[in-house]
Amino acid sequence: PLHRQKTLSIEMTEVLQSGAKMTEEILIASARLHNHFSPDTTFPQIDQHTDGFEELGAILAKYNAHRHFRLRLLHRHTLIPKGQILLGATTTEPPGFWTTPTPISDVDLQQIHPHIISADVINCSSEGDMGTGRLFPSEFREGQPSTFGNISGNFFKEFIDCLRANKLENTFGLEVVQGQSGKMIEFSFNSGSLLLEEQEVKAEFRQDKAGQFKLQETGWTITVKDGTVCKTGETR
Repeated sequence: PLHRQKTLSIEMTEVLQSGAKMTEEILIASARLHNHFSPDTTFPQIDQHTDGFEELGAILAKYNAHRHFRLRLLHRHTLIPKGQILLGATTTEPPGFWTTPTPISDVDLQQIHPHIISADVINCSSEGDMGTGRLFPSEFREGQPSTFGNISGNFFKEFIDCLRANKLENTFGLEVVQGQSGKMIEFSFNSGSLLLEEQEVKAEFRQDKAGQFKLQETGWTITVKDGTVCKTGETR
């Protein structure tokens, strides 16, 4: 029902801005959203000079949100089974993150936080309802929730309005910057994905395997230097 969708939207805004606890209902909806994404075998060509891409970067810089988020190219590595979510956990040897579908029954709702968030494209029930600025998570990480209390609520609305104005809501989202100090390299497997710091992947391996794998930029770090907004792509 439309009333329930709006309630979920309000809950998600609270989660993003104040670190409110997750609910099982949000987790179930997140899996539906993730499964809606295009597979990682059909990445679109991204032109960084288009108005939409430039505008999204400018919005992140305008609200100083680039300190908390990266731009994310939305995609899925696998379909999440019913009753599960996509959850990432820290690895120590080597340091990185292992992300895989995980049963909701095994999840401590107070010890996870959204990692990838995007426009809730599958639950918009009418054209008029699309302007509410609804955001939803599609991927989570273990650990205490991030808090974004110092970011204006207008940031989330302006970001999602820009996505929709440029028809990019199925293309770009936000990636929470937490626990990742530098560039990462992602390896995709049938059971999940492994994200490692670039320096942990030997240069010889990257060179030897370069011809066997298709490299793709899936995230962009936004920085501001001398008033100029810069976007640095991360190849995974």
